[in-house]
Amino acid sequence: MDKSDHGIEGDKDWNTIITIRVVADPRLTQEQQRVIEHDYGMENGLLEVSTRAKLVPYALKLLHLENTEEKSDPTAQQIIVENRAELEPWLFG
Repeated sequence: MDKSDHGIEGDKDWNTIITIRVVADPRLTQEQQRVIEHDYGMENGLLEVSTRAKLVPYALKLLHLENTEEKSDPTAQQIIVENRAELEPWLFG
């Protein structure tokens, strides 16, 4: 295979590290939120997952947070992405 003219150095989405911020669904009671925070090992109510920008959709899929629609029952979802707007440029359209 021929060498590509576009190396890893020029791949901005691969070289950009993004942090996904996950929090307990705020629609849950305070007590339920504390349980979720403990279960996910959150610190100060927050779980930070760092990944390459190009891999954001896959990380969200692994967390079962790929859908943009909030479930009507917060106990069914339990966690949400706090900074989804920041992730938009890397989400599948």
